[in-house]
Amino acid sequence: MMFTGVALVAVGMVGKRWSTMKIPTRIALLAALPVIASAHEGHEVPAFLPGLFHPMTGLDHLLAMVTVGLLGARLGGAHRVLMPLTFLVALAMGAMLPHLGALLEPGVAGTVALLGILLAVARPPALPVAVAVVAVAGLFHGAAHAAEAPAMGTGLFAAGMLLGSGLLHGLGLVGGLVAPRFQRPVGGAVAVAGLVLAIIAAGG
Repeated sequence: MMFTGVALVAVGMVGKRWSTMKIPTRIALLAALPVIASAHEGHEVPAFLPGLFHPMTGLDHLLAMVTVGLLGARLGGAHRVLMPLTFLVALAMGAMLPHLGALLEPGVAGTVALLGILLAVARPPALPVAVAVVAVAGLFHGAAHAAEAPAMGTGLFAAGMLLGSGLLHGLGLVGGLVAPRFQRPVGGAVAVAGLVLAIIAAGG
């Protein structure tokens, strides 16, 4: 309820300026809304920091977040926001899933490989395929983040996780827009890295 109220207030404050904002700014604002809501609930800022940096400390998470931004840049138009937003929503939902056990780590790595493949293929993927893969990736990564969340302050950890993920999406988006010729080679590298990580996870 608190988050919904804060979101409505934030949208009202933005008003007509939303349409004039740059896309990375929109992504950062959407990812920051949970942080604003948590701050109103009286949490301490240090409890939020592990969540903020968590997506940046694991190679599988880092590759996935940046690749989603790159994929949005490649698809262009409204997809620049749709891809990151789809991932963030699925990420939040995945954090509420029960523990996936032995399927978790191979699933996380496998979705990294799938995201890389989508980015690397010669023809941009169809929108339903891209949304489905990004959503499944978000679910797995959200479940993984939740499994590693601290026992205390999990709400603020989740807020930091969403903000950190949104920032990485923005980084990938900007990189894809600035250097589009590197999108497919990076996608190929990500796909290979994801496959290697999946093999390691399955063997472990």
